Formats: sequence, structure tokens, C-alpha cells
Amino acid sequence: KEVHSTRAIVSMPDGLTGVVERHELSDELHAAISSGELAHLPDLRKLFIPGEVLSAAVLNRPKPRAEAAAGPGRGRHPPPAVPLSLRLSAVQGAALAGGAPMPKGCLVWGVVESVQEYGAVLSLGGGAKGFLHKSHWSSPAKPPPRYRPLLCATLAPSSLGLPTQLGSVASRKAIGVNAPLGFDNLVPGLLVRALVAGVLADGVRVTFGGGFEGSIPAHSL
Repeated sequence: KEVHSTRAIVSMPDGLTGVVERHELSDELHAAISSGELAHLPDLRKLFIPGEVLSAAVLNRPKPRAEAAAGPGRGRHPPPAVPLSLRLSAVQGAALAGGAPMPKGCLVWGVVESVQEYGAVLSLGGGAKGFLHKSHWSSPAKPPPRYRPLLCATLAPSSLGLPTQLGSVASRKAIGVNAPLGFDNLVPGLLVRALVAGVLADGVRVTFGGGFEGSIPAHSL
């Protein structure tokens, strides 16, 4: 919705507004700020653009503001902004902490941890790691930005103890995003791609690549 140097304002369902402070951008940035190792803090305006879709965790329920007294020209105060976090330990860490394998085609967020000769190592939260080959960067000559979450797709089933091979959705090279899924390899908390098959009275009906269907209630859209 809005991006400022130290915070991002996010639109939420039901007309609510959320706010992501700079130190809640990622676990890596939070640790770097806490340790004082950064001489210059990143400007969020260089990392995000208005209109991006992000996954965030609610940090706490804001206290309601006192309503304005009734009178001419005086209405109700808008609800306070909801404090949010993009840190992957909060967004998807719990789903990945158990080490359950991720099937090919899962959508997952990652933050650049280090850049190597052939690609970048990404932290996925919950101790899980991923590897984004430079051929899947938006620009092969320029590494992905640090500290901000990147939406990726798994290119092959993950192996225990090894970084998951990833493709960047932003680079349009996320091969296998529509790979078949099944009930046995669905992991709670992971992002998967589905197609809207129909509109219901209280939500939508969707189909997955594995040939089965699901539904999304209206309050979760």
C-alpha cells in the first residue's frame, strides 16, 4: 500500500491496515540491527514497491483507540494499524521446523543468507535452507536483494539435511510450480498454487495440480 524508509503500510482483509517496521523485515535484519553490525540501515523504499503481495504474521492485537465524542464533523477513529512481521521464523518457520519434505512445486518464502559463485543460499525459517541458482535470479549478473523475503518455488522434492533447490517466482523461471500435489505431501503452512474452479456462497472452490479440489472460505480470501 505504502512504502517508507523505515516501515511499510500493508492493506489487510476487512479494511484493516497493517504496519511492518524495518526490524521485522527478516530474521537476518533483526539480528543485524540488534547486534549493531550495520553501519547503514536499509531503506525499505529500495526493497519494496507498492502493490506487492506479502505473507505476514500478526505480532499482537492493537489496543482500540478511544472513539471520538459525538458531534458535528466528528466521527469514529479508524482502527489502529496491526503490527506485522515478515520474519520467516514467524511466517513459516513452524511448518518447516519438523523437517518434513517439501514436494516439487511448493511456494515458499526465502531470505538471502549468503551469495556464492553459482547462486545464493536462502534461509527459509525453522532452520531450513534453500539454494537459488543464479540462472533463476531476476538478473543473472545481480544477486537478489538481502534482508527482504523472496517468493520461490521448489524445483525438486527436498532432501533431509540438504538445501532445497529453488526457482524465483519473480524471475518467471520457477519451473514446476504446477507439479502434482497429494494429501501425503501437503505440509501445513506452505504456500501452494491453485486455480479457482468456482465461486461459492461463502468462498471459492479451487483445484490443485494433483487432481483434487479444495475450498477457501470467504474470511480467508
